[in-house]
Amino acid sequence: MMERHFENKFAYFRISNQIVFLEIKDDVVLDLDVAATITSDRMQFQNDKSYPVLFDINCLSDTDKSGRDYMAHYGWFLTTRVGIVAKTFKGLTIAKFYLLLGKPTIATKIFSDENIALRFLQSRTE
Repeated sequence: MMERHFENKFAYFRISNQIVFLEIKDDVVLDLDVAATITSDRMQFQNDKSYPVLFDINCLSDTDKSGRDYMAHYGWFLTTRVGIVAKTFKGLTIAKFYLLLGKPTIATKIFSDENIALRFLQSRTE
């Protein structure tokens, strides 16, 4: 199966093996405008089809409340589950804070290992 690729000002997107890979670019601050743009572009890239999403936040610089809230409540339309990949202390802190306070509506887990995240995304159970 051919991979599809796309990028915008804030992130790289690709679909491979029925999983959307969403990688935040260097030094992006996830505020409301960034969250809304990433979500809109991702949904268009997916052609209105639901997928699991591997969300790599290793290069994310920071977030604000409006960006976290948007992602938690609106940012995951057309997703079946989300695996957040955070390998740095900063990324893990941001991801844990997001899960604790944002309470995302889609099954979401944090991983430091992309392969384990992919297994979670490919599984049919939590």
